[in-house]
Amino acid sequence: MPMATESMSELFIAALTDADSLDDVKRGVIGVLNEVGNGSRLGYVSGIITSDTPELVDLNMRRLAEYTDYLRSDVAFPVFSSTDIFSNELEDKLSCNTIGEWHSFWRDVLEQGHVTDIFMTPRWRSSAGAKDEHETAKRIGISIHYMEDNPGLRSIMDRHKK
Repeated sequence: MPMATESMSELFIAALTDADSLDDVKRGVIGVLNEVGNGSRLGYVSGIITSDTPELVDLNMRRLAEYTDYLRSDVAFPVFSSTDIFSNELEDKLSCNTIGEWHSFWRDVLEQGHVTDIFMTPRWRSSAGAKDEHETAKRIGISIHYMEDNPGLRSIMDRHKK
């Protein structure tokens, strides 16, 4: 398994060096998930990023990255979130995509069948994207872990205030 030498972030970065569109990103992400999630458990961390005001996007991304790191130290299988995939440069390239296209992207990623567990982080119910991912997970049978009351994640959220 490639996880012994490379982190999920490193695998995504390597797979997405030439990505110029959301379709390119989807192909790269699915390629990494095919490699990493081949018959083993794989977790996805879902949470609010853009459903707040634009001024809070960076704060929400920092929280999600820390939630993901915390969960990596707490579970015995690979875990990733959007913060592992989307660099600032890649986000800038893809800023023209609609919310519907983003929801479709994440639905397609989850529907590939490699993600076995989804972690719903604090405030996920305030996120249109996280709610869509939750519905997708319920529909296709991904194990859902409700983490909004997890003391470790609450502490991370409280450390990163507006």
